Amino acid sequence: MRVQKMLTTTESSAAGVSAAAVNGTSSVQRHVDGGFDAVLDEFRVGHLEKYRQPQTVVLMVGYAAVFLLSLAGNLLVLVVVLSNRAMRTTTNYFLVNLSVADLLGTRRRSALV
Repeated sequence: MRVQKMLTTTESSAAGVSAAAVNGTSSVQRHVDGGFDAVLDEFRVGHLEKYRQPQTVVLMVGYAAVFLLSLAGNLLVLVVVLSNRAMRTTTNYFLVNLSVADLLGTRRRSALV
């Protein structure tokens, strides 16, 4: 039964490929014929729907929260050390250096996500 189902699926996909080859219509040809609306519809179905899944939304909110907390914390370190003369010690300069490096890395990582 399982083998027969696999053969039926394979035959139907082969028939679909041969029908498209016979008709001479490809994905690109449909875009040209259908115009921008066809491209937009395909984009919505293919790409936007995966961003509406609950786990994706939770991940996006989590990444945004981590990004904002990182940005705020590193900026506060810079403001405190650079504005308060008593905080300008060698150890705190190392913390400022680390904070600047983290800000540069956060900006770069957020562009990749």
